[in-house]
Amino acid sequence: MSVKELQKRNIDPALRAVIADSIQEILGDPDFGLELTTSAKRKLKVAIKDTRKGKTLAEIRAKYC
Repeated sequence: MSVKELQKRNIDPALRAVIADSIQEILGDPDFGLELTTSAKRKLKVAIKDTRKGKTLAEIRAKYC
């Protein structure tokens, strides 16, 4: 059955709601809109600083090539 054929069919509103709820449950973000804790913010700041201290491509190339 093609997509066009499926689009022409009327889907029962109850079935449509169940499908939408299922997709939302699987793909939805349960933490959306919540504030980060102070601890989480601190950890993120440390992680960002650590990634900025990374090695340059030249340093990695010199070590492994």
